Amino acid sequence: MPFNDAIFVKQPGLGGSVSWHQDGVTHWGSPDWDEGIHGFNFQVQLYPTTPASCLWVVPGSHKLGKIDIKARVRENGGSEQLAGALSLVCDAQRIFDRSSVIAVAIDARRQYRPGEASFVYEPFVGLEDDFRFNAETFERVIRDYNLNDLAI
Repeated sequence: MPFNDAIFVKQPGLGGSVSWHQDGVTHWGSPDWDEGIHGFNFQVQLYPTTPASCLWVVPGSHKLGKIDIKARVRENGGSEQLAGALSLVCDAQRIFDRSSVIAVAIDARRQYRPGEASFVYEPFVGLEDDFRFNAETFERVIRDYNLNDLAI
């Protein structure tokens, strides 16, 4: 259950950068600490991003407890480009591939209810014939569509 929220708006290239940090400010010293004690964060990027302007994460670091980030940077020769860090950049092809299931679903409904006005999904305007609901698109787009889920 969400119990805290914050909105952080920083357009790329404007303002200072935000240094490495760990989210969460409580429970680090708890004798019952476990990796799930802080919950999770959810991020939405509203502006175009590049590796120079996006959020970077170190996968799995949430399982390690409180980290001495300054020591990590020192051990990395003073570089803030930490080993294992990944940039969270929006990949347009991945979004297109994942949302193609919507175009097929719209056509499936059109076939099921031919007298109803179809929804126009603007990202796929002009591509409708490539995403008709049929056996080929079922195999190409629908089967295992969840493999393209947008998650980290």
